[in-house]
Amino acid sequence: KRCRIGGENLSPNEADVWFWPNEAWCIARSARESGRSIFFLSKLPYEEWRSIDLDLAIHSPVFCMADEELYLAGRLLIDGDQMDRMYPGGRTAIFRVDRGRAEIIIVLPSGGDTAYPGLISTDQKRLIVSYYSQHAYLGGVIEPHSPDRSDIYLAMIKLD
Repeated sequence: KRCRIGGENLSPNEADVWFWPNEAWCIARSARESGRSIFFLSKLPYEEWRSIDLDLAIHSPVFCMADEELYLAGRLLIDGDQMDRMYPGGRTAIFRVDRGRAEIIIVLPSGGDTAYPGLISTDQKRLIVSYYSQHAYLGGVIEPHSPDRSDIYLAMIKLD
């Protein structure tokens, strides 16, 4: 048996799904003009999905449970030049997820092409995220100045 989450009018693509005992949550990037991500939820047997628009765009999302809360890592995009003003030097972010919303808890040093993070929890008070980013090359920290180079980073995040 299979189901379809979203549809042409919502245009979901990059996504992750988290399964609770009787419900599933999905956060998906959207190819709609607004570019904002969509939070989907469904009860068993996952045949009908309700959608909630998020106020931001999260690309390449990945879920992880830690300390009895659900977290998400992904590339954060905010409308226009607000991104650089609000989170200078950052694109990859960690979010705390609750039903129908994703709250930014930290934006990691990153920029340029940065996406597809990995996210695990080795104990209940810590997340470990891996991601790639071009920020050191684009910012001139590492030579040569090249838009074609990136590095892989690991970050450990202590949860309070």
